[in-house]
Amino acid sequence: MKRKIWNKVNTPSMRSTGMYIRINPKNGYITMSGELCTKLKTSKVNLIQDEAKPENWFIEPATAKDDNAFELRFKKESYGANGMLQSSFLAREILSSSKLEVTSTKLLVGSEIEKDAGYPIITKSGKQAA
Repeated sequence: MKRKIWNKVNTPSMRSTGMYIRINPKNGYITMSGELCTKLKTSKVNLIQDEAKPENWFIEPATAKDDNAFELRFKKESYGANGMLQSSFLAREILSSSKLEVTSTKLLVGSEIEKDAGYPIITKSGKQAA
């Protein structure tokens, strides 16, 4: 028999990867993946809603001088770590305009920035409550 030993050293983690946000409307946490934060290259963001199509949302990197932008909080002092902002109103607004009635969800984020908008939040990727 040729044995292959699995242990914590050679077993990869099944953590989520890619560009996404997690939304929890109860506590208002909007958490952005490390990959998304790296792509944004800033610790300040604006969230943009398309008024013509309210279910369409975008994340826009803000400049350091933008005092009105959301300041992301990081667990580590680097853009590679998950960034988080807190706004119960905004978390609920994103979910309700996307017709998602859930206690929390993960939404994918497009990898290409759209002109005058930012990175698209793919609201259709959210899981609807059963």
